[in-house]
Amino acid sequence: MTTVLHIVPELKPGGVEFYTLRMVDAITRAGARPLVASGPGALLADLNALGGEHIPFDAAAKNWFAWPARARALAKLIDRERVDLVHVGSRVPGWLAVLARRHRPFPLVMNYHGAYSEGFPGKRAYNAVMTKGDVCLASSRFTVEHVRARHPIDPAKLKRIWLGIDPTTFDPACINAKRANAVRAAWGVTADQRIILSAGRLVSLKGHDVVIAAADKIFAEHADAVIVIAGDDLGRADYRRRLDELIAQTTDPSRIRLVGNCTDMPAAFAVAHASVIGSVRPETFSYVAIESQAMGCPVISADAGAVSDTLATDDDAGRTGWLYPPGDASAMADRINAALRLTLQERDAIAERCRARVLDHFTLARMQRETLAEYDRLLGTGLAAAFNPDGTHHG
Repeated sequence: MTTVLHIVPELKPGGVEFYTLRMVDAITRAGARPLVASGPGALLADLNALGGEHIPFDAAAKNWFAWPARARALAKLIDRERVDLVHVGSRVPGWLAVLARRHRPFPLVMNYHGAYSEGFPGKRAYNAVMTKGDVCLASSRFTVEHVRARHPIDPAKLKRIWLGIDPTTFDPACINAKRANAVRAAWGVTADQRIILSAGRLVSLKGHDVVIAAADKIFAEHADAVIVIAGDDLGRADYRRRLDELIAQTTDPSRIRLVGNCTDMPAAFAVAHASVIGSVRPETFSYVAIESQAMGCPVISADAGAVSDTLATDDDAGRTGWLYPPGDASAMADRINAALRLTLQERDAIAERCRARVLDHFTLARMQRETLAEYDRLLGTGLAAAFNPDGTHHG
């Protein structure tokens, strides 16, 4: 049986960790054996439920002097568990895997997950480890260009595979009146109000201040519009307090809601008239953009990073969203107002295009199968053909 080892620092909720769980699920459904080496975390039960095996391993320590010993331990683990391929998506595990290959060669797949900063001398070289495997996976055209611009890499090693979501979870047909009404009630929004939703954790790079600055221009044209900012503040009380202060300075603070974490995001996007992404720095992918579109909700986004890859914005006939210059609140408001001016027929048409775009390009099964195909290319296996996204492996 083919054994694939994923390495993450900890099993805590996060983009790399959720990606790892999705690939554990794919490996299991392809009839192979998925292992995850990491520190502890809240996602251990999820890993076990998906058929993964957890191996306690310190892959988080950023102390460079400890890496040689950690790499030797990793090489021994790979030998002991008869690992056929290693897959990593963050830099410390990446360095440990590269160093471990000095002791024991093995196929290595890397995910270039972030638009990593280069704030101090040598940081680019540190980040470059994510290009040192046999394959470097990038989640968007933006990420591909980001990698090419910063690191010398053989073009044959750089592979773009869109990230994806489960379209059965994000399906407008599954949102009944009870779920929709529950979300509206939790937010204090009435049925005759139209929601502009800004979804994502409360961190400054998400540009919530830009959304708030756009509010007055939106409210001046649309008396039924409300802005809902839904996201966990992750304990950043000062940042949330700052947002409260900015809201208080608008013409109608009662129409801007900081609602905290939302546990039913499919219903949230279903009741929203538009989804706004205010990012002020480039990001390598946006799940919010594809989750919104899957629910038939058009997206207004800063033209920063990979979001522009996921939207159709060139003409009204094919439009699924609008872009605006990052940080430009007036331009954001103009795009939101354009979305609010849509007739019911136009809104239905754009909703249909949004969902079709996700089904064509951004499904979880497609991401899983294309990644398994990269494993097959390195191992000579048939995991992609054996992969059954609708049930467990029966081969």
